[in-house]
Amino acid sequence: MTFLSKKKIKVWIWTVICRETGKMIDFELGNRDTETFLRLWERIRDINCQVYYTDNWGSYKEVLPPEQHVISKRETCLVESRNSQIRTYGRRFFRKSKSYSKSRDMIYNGMMLVINKINQTADTNPKFQVQTI
Repeated sequence: MTFLSKKKIKVWIWTVICRETGKMIDFELGNRDTETFLRLWERIRDINCQVYYTDNWGSYKEVLPPEQHVISKRETCLVESRNSQIRTYGRRFFRKSKSYSKSRDMIYNGMMLVINKINQTADTNPKFQVQTI
């Protein structure tokens, strides 16, 4: 989670991480609701994935195919590790900080930079290029 415009607006960051490679595949900015997750799901649904590991957040149960969905905090440690890296590399994503973004574009571009740092694929993966949304 990060903040927009003097901490008045909370912006949740939903992330998708490949367990095999440890790379961040995609993300979505928005509220902590099913509508936001659906925007992310529309982009990743065609990725060849056998199992989706999540926590017990209701949006996942509403959208993910039950036969591929495993609810387990134990299996989400890689996500927590990447969240820690996001907070380390991107100061605006640090909890309870004085850092916040004045625009949604800055949050998006900040995430692109962090993902490039984490994945170390800035030159080879055209999906992760800084842009204005």
